[in-house]
Amino acid sequence: MSAWLRNIMALGCICTVSGAAVAAVFIVTEPIIRERQREAIRAMAEAALPGAEFQTEGQGEIDRLVGRGKDGEPVGVVYVVSVRGYGGTIRVVVGLNRDGVIQSVQIAEQHETPGLGSRIANAGFTKQFDGKKGMDLVTGAFRPDAITGATISSKAVETAVRDAINRLTNESFFTMGDDDL
Repeated sequence: MSAWLRNIMALGCICTVSGAAVAAVFIVTEPIIRERQREAIRAMAEAALPGAEFQTEGQGEIDRLVGRGKDGEPVGVVYVVSVRGYGGTIRVVVGLNRDGVIQSVQIAEQHETPGLGSRIANAGFTKQFDGKKGMDLVTGAFRPDAITGATISSKAVETAVRDAINRLTNESFFTMGDDDL
């Protein structure tokens, strides 16, 4: 057997073993990563609606958590909304109370430009939503300040919050009064 054929076979074996190792690591770590993401979302939900109790259903991705008071009645809802930003998908966690007031906006995942678009995750940007009536954002009565040089990322977060508000208005367990609409 010639030397070049032996080298090709050795390289093929190395590639096969390496590929199998990467696949095995993915298979082993994926459930762990998914569970840690779920725990992070739950922690963000608890921060958004302090004192509320949350029950997670299923094992898939969380897209909504209903916060219930001690009496079991809903006190608010936390949505996880995925939107397209400049650098990829942005996952935004939006907490709303039963009156449609924004309690918290947090960034669960983002791949924006470091030092520019990634500033959407800073409290200085996300805190401007806190305490605002959700419908004020929808109607334009409240316009959040965008981050200079990161307009696409800023608008993506605004879109995510608006989407969460629209989802809340369609939920049957909350009734928003006419003055909220």
